[in-house]
Amino acid sequence: MKKYLILCLCLLVLAVSEIKSDLDVQRVDCFPEAPYTFGQSVDDKCRQRNCIYQSSTRPGAPWCYFPQTNYGYTMTSSTKLEKGDRIYLTRLTKHLPPFPNSINDLVMDIEYINTKTLRVKIYDRYNQRYEVPLDLNDIHDPNNFSSDFQVTFENRASDSVFVFKIIRKSTDLVLFDTSIGAMVFNDQFLQIATNLPSGSNVYGFGENNHPHLSHDLNFKTWGMFARDEPNVAGEELSQYGVQPVYNVLEPDGNAHGAVLVNSNAMEYSFTPNPALILRSIGGIFDFYFFSGPTPESVAQQYTSLVGHPIMIPYFSLGFQLSRWEYKDLNDMKKIVQRNLDAGIPLDIQYADIEHFQNNMDFTISPDKFKDIPQFFQELKSKGMHVVPIVDPALVIDKSYKPYADGFRDDVYIKWPKNLSPDFSDTNSDIMIGYCWPNEKVAYPDFMNNRTEKWWIDAFYEYRKVNFSFDALWIDMNEPSVFDTNELKPWNWPDDKLPYWTLKCPYSKYDDPPYRTKAVYRYDQYQKPARLSQKTLCMVGLQDDGKYRHYDVHSLYGLKQSKITQKATRHATGKRSFVLSRSTFVGSGRYAGHWLGDNDSSFKDLHRSIIGMIEFGMFGITYTGADICGFTSESNEELCTRWQQVGAFYPYSRNHNVWKTKDQDPAVWSQESIKSTIAALNIRYTILPYFYTLFYKSHTNGNLVIRGLFQEFPQDKLCRTIDTQFLVGPAWLVSPVVEANKRKVDVYFPPDSKWYSYYDGSLAPQGFATLNAPINFINLHVRGGSILPTQKPANNTSFSRKNPFGLIIALDEYDNAQGDLFYDDGDSIDSIEKSKYYFSRFIYNNNQLKMIVSQNNYAEMENLKLDTIRILGFGKISGKMEAEIKIFNSRQNPIVLNLTDLNVNQNGELSLSNLGLKMTQDFEINFKTVLIPEVIDIFDESLRVDCFPDSGATQSKCESGRKCKWTPSQTPNIPWCYIDKTRTSYTLQQSVNTVTGTERLRKEYMAIKYDTLSLFGEDINRLKITTELKGSNMLRIKIDDNDRPRFEVPVKTTWSDPVTQEEGILSNNDLNPRIESDGFGRLVIEVYRKSTGVRLFSTREYAESLVYSDQYIHLYARLATENVYGFGESTHETFRHRFTSNALTFPIWARDEPPLGGNKALYGTQPFYMCIEQDGSAHALLILNSNAQEYRFSSKKTFMYRTLGGILDIYMFSGPTPESVIQQYSRLIGRPMMPPYYALGFQLSRYGYNTLDNMKGAISRTVNAGIPLDIQHGDIDHFERKKDFTYDKVNFAGFPEYINELKSKGIRFIPIVDPALVTNEPNYMPYVRGMQQDVWIKWPQDINPQAGETVNRNMLGYVWPEGKVLFPDFFHNKTIQWWADEIKNYYQSTLKFDGLWIDMNEPANFGTNLNKPFNWPDNLPPWSLKCPNNRYDDPPYRTNAAFGARLSDKTLCLCAEQTDGLVLYRQYDVHNLYGYTQTLATYEALLQARPNKRPLVITRSTFPGSGQRSGHWLGDNASGWKHLKYNIIGLLEFNLFLIPYVGADICGFFDDATDELCERWMQLGAFNPFYRNHNGLYGTNQDPAAFNPTVTASMKKTVLLRYTLIPYLYTLFYRVHTQGGTVVRSLVHEFPTDRRAYDIDEQFLWGSNLLISPVITQGRTTVNVYIPPEARWFDYYNGKEIDFKTTVLPAPRDFIPLHVRGGAILPIQEPGINTDASRKNPFGIIIAPDEADQARGELYWDDGESNDSISSQKFTLIEFVYSHANVESIIEMNIKTAGYTINNKLNKIRLFDVKLRPTGFLIDSIQQQGVVFAYDSLDLSLEIQNLNLSMDNNHKIIIQY
Repeated sequence: MKKYLILCLCLLVLAVSEIKSDLDVQRVDCFPEAPYTFGQSVDDKCRQRNCIYQSSTRPGAPWCYFPQTNYGYTMTSSTKLEKGDRIYLTRLTKHLPPFPNSINDLVMDIEYINTKTLRVKIYDRYNQRYEVPLDLNDIHDPNNFSSDFQVTFENRASDSVFVFKIIRKSTDLVLFDTSIGAMVFNDQFLQIATNLPSGSNVYGFGENNHPHLSHDLNFKTWGMFARDEPNVAGEELSQYGVQPVYNVLEPDGNAHGAVLVNSNAMEYSFTPNPALILRSIGGIFDFYFFSGPTPESVAQQYTSLVGHPIMIPYFSLGFQLSRWEYKDLNDMKKIVQRNLDAGIPLDIQYADIEHFQNNMDFTISPDKFKDIPQFFQELKSKGMHVVPIVDPALVIDKSYKPYADGFRDDVYIKWPKNLSPDFSDTNSDIMIGYCWPNEKVAYPDFMNNRTEKWWIDAFYEYRKVNFSFDALWIDMNEPSVFDTNELKPWNWPDDKLPYWTLKCPYSKYDDPPYRTKAVYRYDQYQKPARLSQKTLCMVGLQDDGKYRHYDVHSLYGLKQSKITQKATRHATGKRSFVLSRSTFVGSGRYAGHWLGDNDSSFKDLHRSIIGMIEFGMFGITYTGADICGFTSESNEELCTRWQQVGAFYPYSRNHNVWKTKDQDPAVWSQESIKSTIAALNIRYTILPYFYTLFYKSHTNGNLVIRGLFQEFPQDKLCRTIDTQFLVGPAWLVSPVVEANKRKVDVYFPPDSKWYSYYDGSLAPQGFATLNAPINFINLHVRGGSILPTQKPANNTSFSRKNPFGLIIALDEYDNAQGDLFYDDGDSIDSIEKSKYYFSRFIYNNNQLKMIVSQNNYAEMENLKLDTIRILGFGKISGKMEAEIKIFNSRQNPIVLNLTDLNVNQNGELSLSNLGLKMTQDFEINFKTVLIPEVIDIFDESLRVDCFPDSGATQSKCESGRKCKWTPSQTPNIPWCYIDKTRTSYTLQQSVNTVTGTERLRKEYMAIKYDTLSLFGEDINRLKITTELKGSNMLRIKIDDNDRPRFEVPVKTTWSDPVTQEEGILSNNDLNPRIESDGFGRLVIEVYRKSTGVRLFSTREYAESLVYSDQYIHLYARLATENVYGFGESTHETFRHRFTSNALTFPIWARDEPPLGGNKALYGTQPFYMCIEQDGSAHALLILNSNAQEYRFSSKKTFMYRTLGGILDIYMFSGPTPESVIQQYSRLIGRPMMPPYYALGFQLSRYGYNTLDNMKGAISRTVNAGIPLDIQHGDIDHFERKKDFTYDKVNFAGFPEYINELKSKGIRFIPIVDPALVTNEPNYMPYVRGMQQDVWIKWPQDINPQAGETVNRNMLGYVWPEGKVLFPDFFHNKTIQWWADEIKNYYQSTLKFDGLWIDMNEPANFGTNLNKPFNWPDNLPPWSLKCPNNRYDDPPYRTNAAFGARLSDKTLCLCAEQTDGLVLYRQYDVHNLYGYTQTLATYEALLQARPNKRPLVITRSTFPGSGQRSGHWLGDNASGWKHLKYNIIGLLEFNLFLIPYVGADICGFFDDATDELCERWMQLGAFNPFYRNHNGLYGTNQDPAAFNPTVTASMKKTVLLRYTLIPYLYTLFYRVHTQGGTVVRSLVHEFPTDRRAYDIDEQFLWGSNLLISPVITQGRTTVNVYIPPEARWFDYYNGKEIDFKTTVLPAPRDFIPLHVRGGAILPIQEPGINTDASRKNPFGIIIAPDEADQARGELYWDDGESNDSISSQKFTLIEFVYSHANVESIIEMNIKTAGYTINNKLNKIRLFDVKLRPTGFLIDSIQQQGVVFAYDSLDLSLEIQNLNLSMDNNHKIIIQY
């Protein structure tokens, strides 16, 4: 027991210790500069700062820390700003501050700048403090928007400490959280601390010599203050620039970033909490946060604020040579020449300070470099360029003209008045120091406006007088002053007395109370460092005393860069570039940066990768390190490796320090030289790719160099990799960064394929170890990418004249994309004036396309595309050929053919000597001559099931059915099967052929050969007819030759004359073959003539045909397994799964909710579409209305069975999916044109039960501002559930309320079931039906109800409280009776606007059971019972029946119907019931509401139903899988030509959760039929029934839908007049894209709107596929999306939408319903394609007249967009003007606008004051308030 207590005590102590340790990581350090205490204990120092001193066992945890409660500020009040909040704060006084001069009253402004950017500014409430004078872009969004951020703030309940949090709304992740406390705001000490998201990685901050890319969060502190500090000075250095910018990669892969706009000395600290502490010694807190959510988008958002990176001249991407201290000009010449002689490409030669006279700017040494101008001119004549160094410091000598001119213009930094200790040196207050010249120097004040002109003039004269430089290298601009405050500078001449140095008097600025690690890092024993160390005194004044150097010191390099860029451009007249050592926020828009004075070590080689990636985050993309290292001696191995890495720096320069050996590439061995040449030749090869990246960086802020984490943020293994990097998204560099290594460990992100650049071999996925001999660097190209290349040369002047090439690296779906930007390489304004070339490359489905979208660089006409490498082309069987189409114009391409192309062993296909002009679009189609497929017909997977019913035994199989019995070990293989050698039918030789100009008909006879019979009554002689019609249709009809059989009595156009749009017979691409195989058996095949592809064949299943009176089955093999359609069924996937365990699906109209499994549902749609291997499409319809079933299984097998009728097969040749559906529509009829209001939001439920409940749902919907167009009434509003009635008790006043709704623009649609009750003698619809004798009947010889009915009417039972009869809609008298009842209902009861017909399979409850489930308990049991007969009990019962009999849940199948001429059995026409009721209801609505467009929504459908109705997908459930079923249903019913389709939004059965209903309302917004409906007893699920947040989200979604209705309505016009689909799958639109085959969680509206809903619980992102064949733009912000994107953010209130390039979408401001929205102004969305063109149209009419189209009472407007040079042209052309549109065109949203507009012409008139918003980040433009008439043509020109 004692041991146990001791153990418990030990565990308790350990637990307490761990808890304390965890609390210790929350400490905020109050004495970060420990152990630099200079004789005083930390304890004492701590108490002096009014902090807590307590030891910690946690390594690194501070012992001196700020109080953790009651410390900081408290909120006293807050007010709302236009887009944010203003909060007033007062300091809590329980604890004293650490330093004097507390700011007691603060203001915090929260400003939502745009959707992605948030500003948080904290400043002194009463006194103006220093704020950074930074040129930031105005990125405010003037419109209303929803920010990605949410800022919450409060006073903490426990101690009133003010806390604010920044939250990512989409994931609820807290990104910035000040609850850790310790906020301080003193005059010279500002501190703010935040918790960071747990599990995150932090990157950025600088400039420091970080050892790793991802920050060490274990109590690490770094300083930031511009300082001349080389890497050899040690670790944790504060270096040349200041970049208070950080990025955070969150646990889920989202990224955000922030910049603190503060230029005082700062430091940043991390703790393992994790937490970030930021400290500054001046200014204010001015944060900008960027929501990303990708690392690259963070960079884009950041640079949109601070300025996109410079567009560099092309030559600056060439290799560059430099060193400090060429001995003289001859030495420089020698080194240059040896590199040229060695074959080293060289573009730029530098001149460091040794070429100056006495190290003075703007001079040339007369002794050593007198002839440097001539030498540089010689280099320039050979295509090279020259760059001199310039330091800011100028010798204070009045005879030195640059200084004297500056003195005259008063441009130097000064002392405060009467404080200058060196006044006599200049007779002024100029602050002087010492640097490289041998005299004291002055420092220009680049913040002073006077300095700009002086500096520009100095360089202009320098270039004119000395030498013709091409760019400028500015150094020492921290600014660097040697040995400030010391006895003398280190380089002061020993013999020069007296010694002197700049000495700073002690002051609050040079000696602030807190110094930051930027200073105390350099403390020495008993000698604290000062802020002025190595620079000017902080008391210095700039901009005529407006600023102290204390505040603006770190801005020096930025301000110099800005002016120097102007100077070099003015002097050269060209783009030029500036290379700066010191940088600040925004420097990248003016200059590039080299990583300073690094060391010649492998450690700094590694650090160079980190530095490049970090400076990319900082918006400085033109960056690189001194190759081989600057300080100390390099060596051959290091330099060889560094040249390999440096070959892929953006800025690639070899440079080293004085007094060291040469390290230029040619100084080393031949092996090293060859290695360098090889690496540089690769660099020069991919320079077009590099240059294009810089174009994107300059115009959109894209990253050039990327860490793997930035490109693969979801891959956690990439987060800490910093020994590899990417050039752009596609070029992976994996260098050796350690000594003596000949292998390298690399990581290949498995999200992509990676190919070796050298041989095209495919790299392994994940981690790998690769060979890396000394002369080799591993380079890989990412799958999915196309890289433009150019043949290398000795410099860019010559390489730019060489032919181009392409490297195409295919992704896993054989897709790739890329682009090329090209211009003259050095014009300042080529982009702004569109004087450039731009083309896009797309590879998809063995086709390469080049599309030139900008062609304004004249020299491009002379350049050719010569070589193409396709990596990952793969092993091929047969020959490879290519066809090249060159487009001078789109109509008449030049066609070239290439044959016998070779693919190497690694699967790379190479083409050379192509000679294709870069200015002409082209296509290259690669074709393989395939080896024909060989099939073993005796493969057991090809067995034909001989016993599809249950109970198979060997005896029954062999004796009863004459089949074979062979057990199989493979699951799902039938043991009883038809012998593969069996001959079922043989073909008679005689063929009757009937030819004509429109048709070709052939008739055959087949005779049954054997005695095999599955179910008896086999047909002995079959008549087979093939008939080709027009250019694209085929019919194969297989019928009884001797006796007539039932044929579907549905009218088609097959017998009608061939129309013009059906084409001519000679163009028909279908080739039917009815022939005998080698065994003499009947074979039916269809081939595509143009390709020879077999589309349908029974050859491998020649034994399978069974054709008996009540059982027909057919097996066939199809062209591919890409088959879509057949139904109505619940399919788990849109594409059928051809597997051995595939389900057999029934086709049988049945009242069955779509809850999953292979059950028969409501309708009959025996139609499928197949996508062939080359992307061609065809379709097949089996026109049969009996019970059917089908199965798609392995080996491309299609099994079909039916219990009657004939085989009547129709095929449509396409060849595109959309043309297939259009051809199908010509056979069965085109879809109906819905009234406009039918596209609005609709509300319904079964179970309002009272009018008050219905009113409540409508009121709360309307009051929430949610548009509502239609209210539905289910059977609960009927009187005892009887059609054509309403409940006068529970729905009293219902007609009046419906009229009230109509007056407000809300329509009403009631439900109508077909069954009418019989037990109410005064129920007039029934009475009149009896008078007209309109009911389905028992046969004469079978009537078990005769005693009950005294007639043959078949009684059943459904919803009404009594037995019912079912109308026979085949008969004309029934159709008229139905019309009369509906007309009477409309005129005398309810003014409805459409009808919802339900239960029309027809459904009957409890057939053959004791009683229906809802039969009254007080009555004797009763049900419809079907006597045994051949129709209700056929020999084979398909999978349609789940009860014992086929009549389960419906009428007896022996029942009779008639059209007055022909008698039909329900057995044959059951599946037509809903179809016939639809036709009758449509006609009835026309009579009830003359010339009003009928709106019918039906549950049961058949081919042709879409002509007269829409369809809802039945009684689904509130479950997540049903969202996917919804999408699949949309796609399938569009194939079935019923595009007005939708699901019950939020689900019919069960209760919907908030999240489910919110997501379903988003998906439902893109259901053409958009209705929220649920079942009896369920909770309310109308949008306003949820919490306010969810309701607001749903409102947003519905408004989005209403905005897009004009586009949707136009789509319906097109399918109504031409056939086709409204909702499409991706494979439908991109049939050559193999990846699209299986995508069924995204879909399209038409061709141009991609919808990517979230259909998975808990997801706030969505996996997407972006088809690479087209450009795609974010619907919301207009930003182009990369096709490699696989995951998109999708917060709860958001559905991702993308607009296809080339599209113009008409939109309209939404209203509270369509009546209101139709009065609002229009807009258009323009998304340019690759050629910068777009088209779209708008159809408009009165929205409801039935003759709008036939009578030309509509207007059709075509919109056309083009872009050329510096103009965008938008034309609006009226094509048909039959309806006056009173609305205006008010808004244009244009995407991919690279420049801000400068002017607008509308109809040739220059406009002033056009209101527009331009987003330079997303490249989107919105023009507002145009007020253009929609009834006139217009031409709008946007000028740039």
